[in-house]
Amino acid sequence: MQKAQKFDPSVEHVVYAILSRHLASWWIDHGTLLGCVRDGNHLSWDTDVDIGCWFESDENIDQLMRAIRRTFPDAFFDPLACAVKIPFVTDSGKVWLFDIAFYKRRAADALKAWPDLPKFSDFQRLAYMWLIRYQQQVLGRRSRSSIGRAFWTLAVRVPMLGRSILPSNARAGMVRLLVRALRFPSRRNAAPARYFNGSSMRLLDGIQVPVPEDSEGYLEYRYGNDWRIEKRQWNYLTDDGGLL
Repeated sequence: MQKAQKFDPSVEHVVYAILSRHLASWWIDHGTLLGCVRDGNHLSWDTDVDIGCWFESDENIDQLMRAIRRTFPDAFFDPLACAVKIPFVTDSGKVWLFDIAFYKRRAADALKAWPDLPKFSDFQRLAYMWLIRYQQQVLGRRSRSSIGRAFWTLAVRVPMLGRSILPSNARAGMVRLLVRALRFPSRRNAAPARYFNGSSMRLLDGIQVPVPEDSEGYLEYRYGNDWRIEKRQWNYLTDDGGLL
């Protein structure tokens, strides 16, 4: 896995530049937004950079993934969360990541979903890890050894009809069918789309980043009217104001 110190500004700058080139709009979201607005920094206990954007098409996600993987080959697409994830490991072995989640418009709402990992069966957990491995090995960083390449071609790429055979929308459709068939537990989440219709800029790690225009109203919606109070035990699967 690629190495970088947690919340390395040089890495953040590269990721934000890629997003700006390939997405019509994006914004800092969830815990990263909370830390940025309330503390002027990342939450000290956080392990990811939360980013939101609008879902446009499977092709748009495919283009973004190709652009990200040219610089960060361990990136993968999480089909359960509809999110691009870019993992890193620090020198001390701790993992952190960028979590770029795609919202879908439904009337006046912005919808997304999170995999409810604590409720996964052993088989669902194995299948989920296989989907991630498929993303990283077949579509991302290829195995360097001839034996590894042969294994992933025979065991994964041929059965799934890999990238060179099917267009991105067909591959995405196959993954969606598999996800539905396995009935992964998930938590659906909604926020008023108006929060994401405009943005302003704030400084985070010395970089100007876009945030929802009414950031404080949005944070109150997500975290409650006491969002300015530190709550380290807050759980996004049970405590988020947008849970359906």
